[in-house]
Amino acid sequence: MLKDVFSLNYFRGRLAHLEALPQLALLGLAAGLAAGSLMVLFRLAIEVPLVWLLGDAENFEQLPASLRFIGPLLGVCLILLCLYLVAPERRRVGVVYVLERLNFHQGYLHGRNAIVQFFSGALAIISGLPAGREGPAIHLGAAVSSLLGQRLQAPNNSIRILVGCGVAAAISASFNTPLAGVLFAMEVVLLEYSINGFLPVMVASVTAALINHAVFSGEIAFIVPELQYRSLYEIPFIMLLGFVLGTLAAAFNKLVLLTHRLQHWPLSVRFLSAGLMAALGAVAVPEIMGIGYDSISSILQGQMLLPTLLLLTLVKLACTAWCFGIGIPMGCIGPILLIGASAGGALGILGGLISPQPIGDMGFYAMLGMGAMMSAALQAPLAALTALLELTHNSNIIFPGMLAIVVANLTCSYVFKQKSVFWSLLAEQGHLPNQSPLAQALSREGVAAVMQRNTPRSSHKVTPAEAQALIELNAPWLLIMREGTPVSLLATSDLRRFLLAEHAPTQEHQEISLLAIPAQRKDLQPIAIQATLKEALDRLNQSGSEALYVRGWSGSIVGTLTYDDLRNYMNQQQNLL
Repeated sequence: MLKDVFSLNYFRGRLAHLEALPQLALLGLAAGLAAGSLMVLFRLAIEVPLVWLLGDAENFEQLPASLRFIGPLLGVCLILLCLYLVAPERRRVGVVYVLERLNFHQGYLHGRNAIVQFFSGALAIISGLPAGREGPAIHLGAAVSSLLGQRLQAPNNSIRILVGCGVAAAISASFNTPLAGVLFAMEVVLLEYSINGFLPVMVASVTAALINHAVFSGEIAFIVPELQYRSLYEIPFIMLLGFVLGTLAAAFNKLVLLTHRLQHWPLSVRFLSAGLMAALGAVAVPEIMGIGYDSISSILQGQMLLPTLLLLTLVKLACTAWCFGIGIPMGCIGPILLIGASAGGALGILGGLISPQPIGDMGFYAMLGMGAMMSAALQAPLAALTALLELTHNSNIIFPGMLAIVVANLTCSYVFKQKSVFWSLLAEQGHLPNQSPLAQALSREGVAAVMQRNTPRSSHKVTPAEAQALIELNAPWLLIMREGTPVSLLATSDLRRFLLAEHAPTQEHQEISLLAIPAQRKDLQPIAIQATLKEALDRLNQSGSEALYVRGWSGSIVGTLTYDDLRNYMNQQQNLL
């Protein structure tokens, strides 16, 4: 018995249940170790070549205009070469791809797509395209965690959680913001808050942060000075900032969608147009190149002038939206933060010029702009607010941050009708997942948690004695087999009624055909034990069958699941929702 408790099959079986917190925590730890280690490799793959080329990981500004023009064009050519070497289905990368696989393929991500993302994402940043590393990092973290679950043959409901663990670990390692990583995974990717999801995702996020600290000595993404607002007189300025940043976020999202509709262009034409636009932008405003964390730090320190901030905002927004929407395998979260910082810093300077009373520093408004832009563009208010708090280590940012984020979100989503850039792109591709609370509840529970494990099996032909023995097992259903294949579920009560009937055979040599007697029978379809209840419901609805037989990890039949079982579970969940 003790041996069974420590077996891999027992571990898998427990993962199918909602209350499997110890097992999910172990998975979260493994996902955090894997994703955190991969994030270190990805970051080194970017920073080592840049330090060798530039002397500093983000010192693109010191390059002459000719190299700033050549760099992005060379980058897209190398990315095109990488993509042409792989099959078209392996070219799909990024956050939107992760969302599609999570919602329509149970979170099963492919390793080859992740390899393409690793090299193409690194090339995009090294060449100076206006790219962020967070998008590729999210894909890589989600992929390595998903592959871990696939290797363990874990139930699909736990693979979904593993994808969230990988996303949280990626954000945590990128910004040194473990709590923001958790909230981003729950708010943007999993679209739910639950104890069973929080615990493993938190474990993964903290583990990745520890790995990041061990390798990079806790190096923070931005240098953030002491920031605070000076009086309630600034409230109108903060609300104005929220409105302006919400408008910019809506413009960014809309431009991404419009650009994405050019997918009918040949791949080379699309990528070269993006490279040319990025090259022209880099010549005019060198600060748009690369991730831009050094530029964000300069803005927060108040080291940029108003004309530069305004130009940087517009050029970075246009170039990033075009490159990201056209399909360059890059991230957009880092550029979104830079757009928010430059726009917020510009508004801080303008506010100081027109205000009759002193207001907060330029860096204060830049930080608010970062949170407002991230929140509005990604529709992730809690993750954005938490990121502000973790980056500044200053609780004074909470009240003005909440105000700016609320106004920005309302402006983007209700005034301009723009939703999250990632989910909007997914919808643009024709993928509209069912995000109802009931569907999410069914996705959290595995088939193994609800199925009937002790359904007796019987040949489709039995003698009266064998039929009586089946009845005495007191099971509600019998699994009828023919030539080793399940063909039907038979109600045991109907077999009992048939045997009690006057016309039932009584001679031992006579056979009873369980497929011919008058009885309630349910047609069957197979399903894997890894499946979620959501998959089981979809299988029943699509096939028109009334029951499923469940195949275990070895391929043997381990249980049955009827539509009535599912309906009872759904009724329980609806009472809880």
